[in-house]
Amino acid sequence: MERSAFSRAKDYLDHRARAKWTAIGAGIAASVLYVGLVLLLALFVDLLVHRGRVENLAQLGVAEQEQFVSQWNALPEEARTAAVDHLGIRDDRERRALIATEKLPPLPGKMKEGDLRHWVDERGPLDESPSIQAMKENELRWRAFVWTYLKDHFSLEAANVYQPEPPPAPVPGLGEENRRPTGVLSLVVRLQGTTAGRMLNLFASWNQWMWGSGTRDANRSYLTGLLILAILMAILRAGCLMLMYWQAAVAAVEGITRLRRAVYHRALQPGDLAFKTNGAADAQGLFTRQIEALHEAIYYWITTAHRSIAQLILLLIIALLVQPWLALAVLLFAILVWLLGGRIVTTFRRKSRASAKVATSRILLLRESIRLMRLVKSYLMELFNQSRVERQLAEYAEAHLTRYRGEAFARPFMLLLVTLAGVTVLYLGGRIVLSDGLSAAGLTILIVSVCGLFMPLLNRIEYQRHERRGQEAAAALFEFIDRPNDQLSLPDAEFLQPIAESLEFKDVSVQEPGEARWLLQNVELTIAVGERVGVVGASEDQKHALIALVSRFIDPTDGEVRIDRRNLRWVSPDSLRAQIGLVLQSDLVFNDTVANNIGCGDPGTPLPRIIEAAKIAHAHQFIQKLPYGYETSIGEIGNSLRMSERFRIALARAIARDPAIFIIEEPLEMLDDDSKALLDDTYSRILAGKTVLMLPHRVSTLKHCDRLIVLHDGMVEAIGDHRELVKASALYKHLYYLEFNAFAEQA
Repeated sequence: MERSAFSRAKDYLDHRARAKWTAIGAGIAASVLYVGLVLLLALFVDLLVHRGRVENLAQLGVAEQEQFVSQWNALPEEARTAAVDHLGIRDDRERRALIATEKLPPLPGKMKEGDLRHWVDERGPLDESPSIQAMKENELRWRAFVWTYLKDHFSLEAANVYQPEPPPAPVPGLGEENRRPTGVLSLVVRLQGTTAGRMLNLFASWNQWMWGSGTRDANRSYLTGLLILAILMAILRAGCLMLMYWQAAVAAVEGITRLRRAVYHRALQPGDLAFKTNGAADAQGLFTRQIEALHEAIYYWITTAHRSIAQLILLLIIALLVQPWLALAVLLFAILVWLLGGRIVTTFRRKSRASAKVATSRILLLRESIRLMRLVKSYLMELFNQSRVERQLAEYAEAHLTRYRGEAFARPFMLLLVTLAGVTVLYLGGRIVLSDGLSAAGLTILIVSVCGLFMPLLNRIEYQRHERRGQEAAAALFEFIDRPNDQLSLPDAEFLQPIAESLEFKDVSVQEPGEARWLLQNVELTIAVGERVGVVGASEDQKHALIALVSRFIDPTDGEVRIDRRNLRWVSPDSLRAQIGLVLQSDLVFNDTVANNIGCGDPGTPLPRIIEAAKIAHAHQFIQKLPYGYETSIGEIGNSLRMSERFRIALARAIARDPAIFIIEEPLEMLDDDSKALLDDTYSRILAGKTVLMLPHRVSTLKHCDRLIVLHDGMVEAIGDHRELVKASALYKHLYYLEFNAFAEQA
């Protein structure tokens, strides 16, 4: 199966694999600690509700009381005997009665605090009521059973915290007054036999502060321990999040840097980037907008994808452990709200966006109607224009009403669905609590767990939005990187000597890479050494394709380009480009010092040579006036300089190389007379005896060219000097009038 572009982009994170996995691990640890804080909240709520006291038998539900009876009868006789002996009962008849496994008297069911005394008062004195005597016996059995359970499943020390030895009285009472605070042991007893109970036993058995071993007030020790543990977990979670974000940034920056480097190296390879007037526009877009989108997607993948999934799973596990059926009901309602509400809201929002576009278009039409007031008054069009405006206003109002109707319905409808689902879940939870299927503390934790799902779900949705953008960006990125390079790179290519005879185009055709358009078709052209040739045409792409062939930024689709009868395909690109001075409008200067701009950052180019080239290009005068002279940074793409100054610096760069071939594209902007005079002087000094290809934009340059080549539809339409073409070529005359005629420019 072919891997997605986004997966390929994520592979670049393996260059900082330790940082990547550290970030992912820290994120999952942060989720675990968040769930740990939720569990601490559960313990805190349970402590407040039950006050750390193990319930009396009369306070249990009917089902729990019946379960106790079966558990007591299932205990071995030795265990029952040891438990009853721990109660300190010395009467043999009473001891035998408690140890017996006969059917116990009927139990009254769950009683709230204070109900037991009222129940007793209705049935006579405590010592004379057989039912009360039976309840007292059952309560003793219950205490013995709890002591046995804690001893067998927790620890003897914890069992003695619940039921000290010797007990405070031979026969414990049935009321609230004999229930001692035992910290977490109350919850341990209530969770007996459950998975959550076994996990709590394991944790609490190693933390005696949770049940107050050796302390007078177990609850205070328990509460203080919960506070300290919550603070530690919060600090650890913050540390994990900091580590996650930092390591994710390290891994993402490394991966994106390598991707940018890959784009840069691909852009260095010849191809369709060479002849476009805006330079490497594709690479620039990938370098900035697309890679930034991919950067965000990768960063979100590291920091959010795994963390949100871990948090969702853990919170769902907690909810299912607390009350599985209610948790499943919550999930069912969430799915229904998402399917039903999400679909309806999406429909209304889509209509709202379409209506907003209509409203925007009507605003533009209304602006046009206002702008036409002079025309309306001149041609007495008041009634006609008024009807147009009224129609446009009506359409604008209808579009906005449709938009607001969708917004007015979508949000309240979604809120209604969420409210109804929440109320229904609370009702179901209340029914379960009233039927003793769930405690109030358990319901609270269930609600907290469900509400805790909200943030990871939002993070997941946000990640999916970034992932979609990242997928699109990665697809564009790797389409560019994987683009085939048709140029041959021969290890044994010949070294090209400086041009001595001619530059030839032999039946050359060029098809734009990736497109069906032909930029050049069957071009036959010979340029003698020392000849100055201007290339004129309506299409900038066609002119740039022709000069790109000379520097071998692209190779012809058909035909050959030759220098001194040697095919440029078989010569080394470095030896070819070393004898070409290239001055293009898209690449005049770069963000660095003036000296590096002229010397190309080559430490082998001495400053005197740079200064001499600048003097020939008439750039030395204004360079000296810069704040730091040749060490002045000229800013991004030379924005601190005028066009003529940037052009002269580019000329100085070409002059410093002393090339055999000049390729010069003149500025499109109108230059002042002084700048024109300086350029003409520079041309006269540097181009004599050189082979020159010009893309002229001034009349004087046209007239000084030995020949002009007129390109039309990719073919050579006409060849000749300026005077000949003005007389013989209608196309040249038309181009000359539109682009070069000063009066036409002024008009």
